[in-house]
Amino acid sequence: MTRKIIALFFLLLPALLLRAQDPHFSQYYTQPQLLNPAATGYFSCDYRLTADYRSQWVSVPVPYNTFTASADMRVVNGHGKKNIIGVGFFALSDKAGDSQFSTNQFGASFSVLKNLDHFGIQYLGGGLQLAYGMEQIDYKNLNFQDAFQNHSATAEPGNSTANFFDVSLGGFYSYALDERRSIQVGAAGFHLNEPTSSFFGNSSSKIYRKYIIHASGNYMLNPNMDLYPKFYVALQGPYKPEINFGGFVRINLDHFRTSKYGVYVGTWYRWNDALIPTLRMDINKVSVGFTYDVNVSQLKTASVSKGGPELSLIYIACGNHKKSGIECPRF
Repeated sequence: MTRKIIALFFLLLPALLLRAQDPHFSQYYTQPQLLNPAATGYFSCDYRLTADYRSQWVSVPVPYNTFTASADMRVVNGHGKKNIIGVGFFALSDKAGDSQFSTNQFGASFSVLKNLDHFGIQYLGGGLQLAYGMEQIDYKNLNFQDAFQNHSATAEPGNSTANFFDVSLGGFYSYALDERRSIQVGAAGFHLNEPTSSFFGNSSSKIYRKYIIHASGNYMLNPNMDLYPKFYVALQGPYKPEINFGGFVRINLDHFRTSKYGVYVGTWYRWNDALIPTLRMDINKVSVGFTYDVNVSQLKTASVSKGGPELSLIYIACGNHKKSGIECPRF
């Protein structure tokens, strides 16, 4: 039995290392609920749908695939209808390795953003996220030593499913003169209850708390070009910090100088890990983004510098009435 557990540990090691700081996305800014629950509902119009697909380490025999989808909406109220109440839902699925080690998570986010000036320019608020997670492993593709010695199938060394409940909080501040001039900063804490997740019923096997600090903005370079710098730091347990910074330039393709049509070109750098070229397009209410991780860490020998592609999709709608006067940048 001990040999089985040791063998299982080494078979799962790549998946456990990946999950050390949770499944992550290079286009983290397209999933506000996973970045900061307090950013739920902060956008122009009424409804937002997002989806991201990522395939990591495509050069290995079984790449790591992650998919997430979310929906959020906002309700404006208060004096002049400038305060924001946000409600959102998300689902995430991550699958890794020969064991098909998977993490599936479903959650809801709630935010309250208070307008500080009654003009829809400055906002300060907080958010709460509640989630349910399930981790699974498929033993049928794993072989252990006693199976070869006894010429028979190996009994599963542990449970195939582990469940957990998750609580997260966040705070958010935004200053936006208009869609082309703004700055946002925020901080969030995830897994604050440190839920237990173990295939062997080990109560000491907990998911470490994760803390995120992020900042972004946009600046109008000229009537046809905007600069979007972004910065992100994640700290989780004893693992090394994840630091991601960079930006892109948006070229306005709309002759009426609105934010409906544009193309983005830029680069991000995830510290000691990957260089991330970025391309994105805004087509009226739809935004499509593509990134490709070029691995620059010590893993590049095995990965042949192929970190992996990532594709994002955002759809924003205003319902049956016109957009409110609240100034929100287009993320």
